[in-house]
Amino acid sequence: MTTPRLFLFTSGRQGTHPPFLVWLAPHRGARRVTAVAQKGMPGFAVDSEAIIKPTIRVLARLDGDQVFVELRPRSSLIAGEYAIIGDDLTRIATFRIVARATR
Repeated sequence: MTTPRLFLFTSGRQGTHPPFLVWLAPHRGARRVTAVAQKGMPGFAVDSEAIIKPTIRVLARLDGDQVFVELRPRSSLIAGEYAIIGDDLTRIATFRIVARATR
């Protein structure tokens, strides 16, 4: 298990939710998470079982609404694939945690 430190640029606008980590489930050779959007309502919802709540620390405020942040999971991550999801589903970053080999 590991607790990575991730650094990213994101929106600091009022009314937008901060980025969060999501475990990607293997599915027929791909990895996925189900995000649900309801017609007529803004935003989306992800199953709470897949969400890993992060600790977010703002490192710098930039021009406009952009902020540079450090994102850390509140608990250790097991081996697998994860995504960082913000308020825009077209901009998702993925990463992999690999189990250490025993010596």
